[in-house]
Amino acid sequence: MSSVLAAPTIFTTMVMIKENSIFLVKRAQDVAHLGGYYALIGGKPHENEALIDCAIREAHEEAGVVIEPAQVSFMGVSDILFEGRHLIGFNFFAHTWEGTPTRNSPREHESAEWVDLKQLPQQLTPGTRLALAFLQNQDYRYVKAGWPQ
Repeated sequence: MSSVLAAPTIFTTMVMIKENSIFLVKRAQDVAHLGGYYALIGGKPHENEALIDCAIREAHEEAGVVIEPAQVSFMGVSDILFEGRHLIGFNFFAHTWEGTPTRNSPREHESAEWVDLKQLPQQLTPGTRLALAFLQNQDYRYVKAGWPQ
């Protein structure tokens, strides 16, 4: 008998790249989900909030940067089944931003740093790993992971 999944959790990510590095946060060990893993900045939309607005707000809350909607491109959708949870990620790319990205959410993140794209940590959240696939193959707009074949 197959189990029934709860309604999917919707989240957004914002990819920020400078030279050959990507801005990542390391999730605090005591967070409820994937503590100690590296992730893109992002989070869940608020009620009545558009997805792009969510990604921009989260970039400001988590990294202290200001991003204008005209400077953002849509990358694609990640449809993830992970540890019995259905997650749908909407991934965005910031072409430019104002301010210096920093760790702005110390309760949620142990650290925040620029990481060389050729030396990514092994412990990446599934959503981050899939968002990076959009960078490698820009023809992708939808990626599915963790689902039975």
